[in-house]
Amino acid sequence: MPANVITGKITNTANNEKPHLLVVDDNADICAYIAEILDPNYNITLAADGREALNKALRDVPDIILCDVMMPVMDGMEFCRRIKQDIITSHIPVVLLTARSLDEQRTEGYNCGADAYITKPFTAELLKSRLQSLIDNRRLMKIAFSADSPMPSIPKSAETIFVDKFRQIIQTKLSDPELNVDRISNEMALSKAQLYRKIKALTGTSPADILREARLKRAERYLQTTDKNIAEIAYEVGFSSPSYFTKCYREYFGHTPNKRQSI
Repeated sequence: MPANVITGKITNTANNEKPHLLVVDDNADICAYIAEILDPNYNITLAADGREALNKALRDVPDIILCDVMMPVMDGMEFCRRIKQDIITSHIPVVLLTARSLDEQRTEGYNCGADAYITKPFTAELLKSRLQSLIDNRRLMKIAFSADSPMPSIPKSAETIFVDKFRQIIQTKLSDPELNVDRISNEMALSKAQLYRKIKALTGTSPADILREARLKRAERYLQTTDKNIAEIAYEVGFSSPSYFTKCYREYFGHTPNKRQSI
């Protein structure tokens, strides 16, 4: 096992932007092998069973989870089910590891909400590729939701169609101060709770936060490309008052819109 691997969190001082991976397995040799393979590209936390892992997942909210199926205390199936049922962690991709390849077990895993299944023994290349694919897809989804720009090139699926519709509603009605999560959910024929869960699962971010981010990013673009004053821009991107716009802008960008406009 790499020298910087401990039973708690593997701290990476060189690059805090690495994805946070939670590895759940009661087999120390498997943990050591996974850590050796993935340590250069991930910040890794280890847990020996589902109960310990659930506490760590709720505390740390990792970017992705790699979990064995057969474990003491709480097995991987129950752990995955709880991860996907909790609103704090439901968006986290879960990859299940198993020494068995039975179709019934795979079906059970997917019914628990697992995002992928890898059978032991596995190659380093397969493990790296599967984890990276899930992380890239999650990042693309977040970009697709929040960017004030054309839709990124993502293969068409039910999820990307959903994302595209959500984006169109926001981008075409952003200047309307009455546009909120209630109105968006109505236009998408979903309940507010359903919309929240869906977007939270895809991006880890709430619909309200995405709407606010879209308004702020469009405001930033206006500050860079137009001569409009702060109040005009605030109203044009759907804020009800310039003072609230300034507060939100400062919290998001770390400086006031006045400072950005004067650059």
